[in-house]
Amino acid sequence: VDNTGKWQKQLRSSKYLFAVKALSKVYRAKYVALLKANGINDKRLLNSLFDKDWVVYAKRPFGGPKQVVRHYGILSSTWKRGKLQALQTKLLVQRPKESIKTMLHKCPCCKTGTLIIIESFGIRGPPEKYLLQKQLVAAV
Repeated sequence: VDNTGKWQKQLRSSKYLFAVKALSKVYRAKYVALLKANGINDKRLLNSLFDKDWVVYAKRPFGGPKQVVRHYGILSSTWKRGKLQALQTKLLVQRPKESIKTMLHKCPCCKTGTLIIIESFGIRGPPEKYLLQKQLVAAV
């Protein structure tokens, strides 16, 4: 992000936003610093953490700020399950009332009038008793 708050284009064409090897070393150092800050001072344990290289799982960068906010920000799946609604309530966000516009009760041909449903059938069609009545009417 530049000084104006806009996303800058990437100068080099690497796969990741940060160098993965450097990120691994920084992550390991931060982790050890947090262990020391929480009173874990076992020298043998802390030194063993530096014996092997750490691997940080890094994804390719997202397309832009909108994709980041959809995936990680306040619109992430964990926020959508209650936190977002609580935040909107605290901020007094007014949601627009949606009016349902449906053509279900209008004539499918002329789109006017009121369609009154007498009976509806399932996805498999009418029952056999209706088919037999149709055959009887056709025979007469």
